Amino acid sequence: MHQRPNTEGEGDKDKDKQVLVDEEGETLLDVNPMKKKCKECKIEVVTYVEHELSAYFYLFLLVSLFLFGWTFIFLLPFAYLLLQNVVHRCSQCLNEIGTRHMFGLPDFSQDILTLRLGKSMIIVVQRKIGIAIISVFMLIFLYFSWFYNFGALEVTNDSKESIEIAAGWEEFHEDCGSNVILSNGVRANEIYHNKYHKNIVNWSGYFIDYRKSQAITFGENSHSINILIKMEPSETETEPDIVLSISGNIAKAHQSLIQSLEKGDEINFQAKFMALGDEIRVNHLHAITLTKTGLNKQLPDIIINESGLPSPVPENSSSSSSDNN
Repeated sequence: MHQRPNTEGEGDKDKDKQVLVDEEGETLLDVNPMKKKCKECKIEVVTYVEHELSAYFYLFLLVSLFLFGWTFIFLLPFAYLLLQNVVHRCSQCLNEIGTRHMFGLPDFSQDILTLRLGKSMIIVVQRKIGIAIISVFMLIFLYFSWFYNFGALEVTNDSKESIEIAAGWEEFHEDCGSNVILSNGVRANEIYHNKYHKNIVNWSGYFIDYRKSQAITFGENSHSINILIKMEPSETETEPDIVLSISGNIAKAHQSLIQSLEKGDEINFQAKFMALGDEIRVNHLHAITLTKTGLNKQLPDIIINESGLPSPVPENSSSSSSDNN
């Protein structure tokens, strides 16, 4: 790529203006309307400019949501400004003449790597340095992804044997309930993993409804049925407090009981803690035994968010099979 002076002679300012051209001498597309020859009209026109979101914008959304959760919303305005493409169209026939991409990936076959961001930011580095920088960022990304999803907490907590604890629902609510999560989520998660995760409790709650999994199940590792429970005191008026996942074998053993349940029926359950709830997910326990008490309580209308229920097969199925008795 080289530069040639603008020779159209539109005043002293235009005489000094430099225009970017490609290897064949064609003027490169700018972010503003410019003179270009339309292949359809066969004439030179001043282009009509439209701004369209790049495919990289949607890729950025997915990656940011995975890395930062819902806080990625604060990055959207910057991504929206940076990751737009400028489409030049003929002002006569509106045929697309060309597109200027606001974000350009480097060509690793070149000795000099060029990374374009936004309308005017261009980063130029040597290939070796560029590859080194990209490698460092990739290693950091992979490390933190592994650490937070499969790392320290899993090693220290999932490897321990499950024990039956005497903590009741009220104690759990005080330790790491929804109010505690909102005020200090880190502290709530720490208490949960140290005290409750993978441990067994014996609680009572009120049946709301259940959902059968439509996916293929695999014995003890499967969430064949998800039973939604309202606790007392409840963390919310209109949503479940707990979801009890039941494997296929346990569901068969309790089939008649589950089918006889009506909204508001009180049930005693022995279950193992699997995951702490958050803004989307419900507190998840894996049921071991279920019994009806014969009592019933009038419950209000409950909103069930299907996306907050456990997936059909637990992520750590190999370890779950040894725990689900």
